[in-house]
Amino acid sequence: MNKNTIIAKKTATDFIAETEAEKRTVEVLNVVFDALIAKGCYDPINQLLGYILSEDPTYITSLNNARSLITSVERDDIIRVLLREFLKSKVLEEKNKNERR
Repeated sequence: MNKNTIIAKKTATDFIAETEAEKRTVEVLNVVFDALIAKGCYDPINQLLGYILSEDPTYITSLNNARSLITSVERDDIIRVLLREFLKSKVLEEKNKNERR
């Protein structure tokens, strides 16, 4: 049995469970996003993307300790959380479509 077969038997909801690290990452992302908005001159998406791609903390404002917070979580955890949230929304969207049928 190859790796693809095992994955194929899982459903989307199997990948939605959150760990404590991911919950903390969500909290950090919320604080960072709010700080970027409060600063007013930043596009939060572009700033977070710049940080994720480069690991350069200067993409993130120091307002409300956001820069320190973002560097306290792993970039792969940030990507995992963002992907997980996207998949959650897709699963819910599909579930709502099925319920309307």
